[in-house]
Amino acid sequence: MHLNISKVCLIIVLLVTMCEACGYRFAGQGGFPGDTERLFVTVLENKTQETGVESIITAALLSELTLRKTHRLAGGLADADVVLSGTVKHVNISTISVSEPTVANQRRVTVTVALKLRKTDGSTVWARENISDYEAYLVDVNPEITDANRRNAIRKLSKRIAEQVVNRFSDDF
Repeated sequence: MHLNISKVCLIIVLLVTMCEACGYRFAGQGGFPGDTERLFVTVLENKTQETGVESIITAALLSELTLRKTHRLAGGLADADVVLSGTVKHVNISTISVSEPTVANQRRVTVTVALKLRKTDGSTVWARENISDYEAYLVDVNPEITDANRRNAIRKLSKRIAEQVVNRFSDDF
């Protein structure tokens, strides 16, 4: 059987239309509930001793939202329909590998955050208390290198946390 291009295009358009009519969305196209269109992300509050972790996680959230193009990001609170805010609750460092009883080779950093998505009227649309992830990093004799390795580990796990959050927005709605 030979189909011409116009028939194939017509079939594709019909399939897409039927999927949209059923409410089906392709992965990554989920959004927020109701009539929300513009999202503003505030810098997370840091309740830990890890300086700057709030900026790293906030940047990862903004990057993931921009990458997914889930919704338009608002330029400020006044332009937003919903606001994502939260807290970095815990940063835990644990040793996972040693070369001698008192010399660590590798450590693991675990970060836990709490996030809320609120409409501008103050009503909570979505909230999660204990979103966490971890990443291992190498310990060096030079503390500056160890610090840089820990920061890179925090960047990696922040990206995964951001992916989890955006996925949960889509899954929950």
